[in-house]
This record gives sequence, structure tokens and C-alpha cells, in this order.
Amino acid sequence: MADISEASASSLSLVGLRKTYGKVTAIDNVSFEFAAGEFVSLLGPSGSGKSTVLMAMAGFVTPDSGSILRDGLDITNLAPEHRQFGVVFQGYALFPHMTVRENIAYPLKLRGYEKQRRLERAEEIMSMVHLGAFGDRMPSQLSGGQQQRVALARALVFDPKVVLLDEPLSALDKKMRGELQMELKRLHRRLGVTFVNVTHDQEEAMTMSDRIVVLQDGGIQQTGTPDELYRAPVNRFVADFLGSANFFSGTVKSTHGDDLVLDICGQTIVHTAPYSAFKVGERVELAVRPESLRTCEELDTNDERNQLVGEVVNSSYTGREFVTFVETGLGVIELRERSDYAVQAPIEGARVAIRWDKAAGRLLQGV
Repeated sequence: MADISEASASSLSLVGLRKTYGKVTAIDNVSFEFAAGEFVSLLGPSGSGKSTVLMAMAGFVTPDSGSILRDGLDITNLAPEHRQFGVVFQGYALFPHMTVRENIAYPLKLRGYEKQRRLERAEEIMSMVHLGAFGDRMPSQLSGGQQQRVALARALVFDPKVVLLDEPLSALDKKMRGELQMELKRLHRRLGVTFVNVTHDQEEAMTMSDRIVVLQDGGIQQTGTPDELYRAPVNRFVADFLGSANFFSGTVKSTHGDDLVLDICGQTIVHTAPYSAFKVGERVELAVRPESLRTCEELDTNDERNQLVGEVVNSSYTGREFVTFVETGLGVIELRERSDYAVQAPIEGARVAIRWDKAAGRLLQGV
């Protein structure tokens, strides 16, 4: 029997995966390359297909067509127990009649490791996930966060080549989620194992991932690093799902070097977009993040930035920023200004001007 320590991270390839349930297409032509040791999140709303992709990778769902490769070897039809994947389920799936130590050591028992080695390895992993003092407790005696640590330890105890996480933090409160996000990232760096995480929480995906795969309606919309997806979304869905954005629909009126002059509901907006392929007369949509906007008391005719005027309809303070909604001729616009930039939140009902740099935002194909 190979020693546990001989395991290492694996690369994964999804090639044209398709899965239907009756007339419903769960995933369609899903292809992606996971590098060995990478942390990738599958991000999307309910029904996007992200869990189906993960369950196919785990071997619990058989795709109608397409292939799953591990280190270049086809494992599409390989049984789950032979894939060397650790899986952490949303519902933890702990054995209620076993202690924490027994739950964690159970995968080693299934693999035929002798009792002494099982106990030693369980102690190592419990220490790693800060459960060293909880080995003799039953799952019912643990908090939700502690139960999740047990589930994670059980998935890691046999040194899997890949760890699959099926929305493991969704049942926890915000503070606990934040703590376990950092814990997962720490473990990933320490172990160097390939992690694939399913989530609908964009903040979680942005915080933990090397790369993100955004899915909608069973297909991949965009892949990239968190920064790439946030700064350069390819369509409105990605821009709106990964954070929030203000959208302005209009037409390219003229071009001047890198500047595109846009006609948006009769308002002239200038957007700087080097190497833009958009042509005069083409329909476009400008997405501008709320944090790119600033409020001021009045318009400044000497300021080259884009400017609008409007009335504050709602304003709130979150501790680190002021969130303001302003009714303008282009609709209601959301602004998020850091509290160290703005002295106080704009007063509801006040007339204000809004400014943003010409290079801010992302120009998308219009509809």
C-alpha cells in the first residue's frame, strides 16, 4: 500500500461536458482546464449548472457526452472511490454515531490503513484544522463551523489529488464564513492540492480563487482571475453578477483617437477604450462600477470627466463606505464612496453632481 504522503496535486480537463434531465439541459458543452494545485471556483446562480459540473467531476453524475481527464487520463466512467478526490458536501454528511476522530479517520479505514496509522493521521489533520481538542466529541456537540472543519478534515485525511467543495460555507453566518474562507485558503497554500469550489457567493469566489468560472444556464460565460472578471467582464450578466454595476445603453456617436463619444438618452458620455472594435452607429452598453463614481455639489465646466446631475433618493452608511442612490436623467445610479473619501453621506433630496473618469467602466455589446 502506498504511503499517504505520496499523493500530489492533479490537473483536470473538462472536454465538452453535456448533461440533460429529460428535456432540461443542465450543462452544455462545458470545457475547462484546471492546473495542478490551482484553486478554482465555479460561480453562478441557482440552476446555472455549477453543481452538476462538480458532481460529474466527483463521479456521482455521468455526463451524456464529453470527457473528464485527470493528468491526461480519461476518468469519465471511473467510480467515485477510485478517483482519489476528496469531497466536502454542503450538508457536511458526518456520521452521527462516530466521534470526530472516527469520522475523520473513516476514509483511511475504507482504504485499508492499519488502525495506528489511521489514528496518527487523524490527529495530524485535526491539528491542521484546529480541532485537536475535539477528537472525542460527537458531531451533535459541535457548532456549524466546527462540523464543517470535520468534513474538510475528512476530505483531506487521505491526501487526495483534488478536493471538491460543494458550497461548503453556505449554511454559516457571515463572520464564520469569512473565517473559514481564510482557513481554506491557508490550507490550500500549505497542501498545494487542486481545489474546485462551487459557490453562488461572488465575494467568496473573489476572496479565495486563483481563477473563477462563471456559469449561467448550463454554459460558461467567462473564465479568468478575479481581477480580470471584475475589471473586464465580457457581458452584462458577468458584470452584474460579479459585483454591482450601473448600465448605460446608447450608441457610438463618434470616435476621437482612443475616445468614443456615446449618445445615451440624449446625454453625451465619453469613454476611453484603446483598441476598441466598436464602430460609429453601433449599439453599446457602458458598465460603470459604483466605486468609480464620486458625488460633488455642482457641475464643473472645466472638468473633463463625465458628469451628471440628479437628486439623492437614498443614502446609507455601512461603516467603511457611503452607499448612495441618485435619480438622474439616465435612471437611478448607485455610488459607493469610501468613508475616508467622503466626510458624510449626501442628504436625501439634495441635488448633486456625479463624476467619473472617462477610462472608468467597461464598454459592452449593446442589445
